[in-house]
Amino acid sequence: MWMQKVRKAIPYDTDDVLNAMGLEKRRSGVEIALTSIMLVGLGTAVGVGIGLMLAPKPGKELRADLRKKLKTAQAKADGVLPKLKEGLEQLQAAD
Repeated sequence: MWMQKVRKAIPYDTDDVLNAMGLEKRRSGVEIALTSIMLVGLGTAVGVGIGLMLAPKPGKELRADLRKKLKTAQAKADGVLPKLKEGLEQLQAAD
């Protein structure tokens, strides 16, 4: 009860105090891992896009090859994603 009164009297929270000192909260392992995975995925997508623009094949041939490779990648991802999700849930439970 008294803690609620103190919180109402002081309009600052932990983030405000840390920001005033030039600090921030420590990020969890899951947060860091997801950020890294997203950056790797983004870099891969950019690399693939640049590679496609510089590809020496004509458009029809390139699109046909892309369809095949995307179907293969989708099949592989369908097998990997449940395992990845389970691993992330275990990491979250550990934190």
